Amino acid sequence: FVSGAAIVAGGSGGIGAAVCRRLAETGADIALTYHRNKDKAQDVQRSVEAAGRRASIAPVDLADAGAVQRFVAEAAGAVG
Repeated sequence: FVSGAAIVAGGSGGIGAAVCRRLAETGADIALTYHRNKDKAQDVQRSVEAAGRRASIAPVDLADAGAVQRFVAEAAGAVG
């Protein structure tokens, strides 16, 4: 059982999406990033919310340190 919140970089991809869903099933709220595919990220968001957890998505270029820092700060507000 997991509680609290998790950040999953690349959470819209195959492995990342599976990680998000599993964490949500075990009790975590999720903040996830995506690179280009907002539709897949929204699918993951809906899955997390269907598990009764909060989800936040954001497009983030992981090579941009400033963008990553902003995402983490926003994620803290969105999912704790």
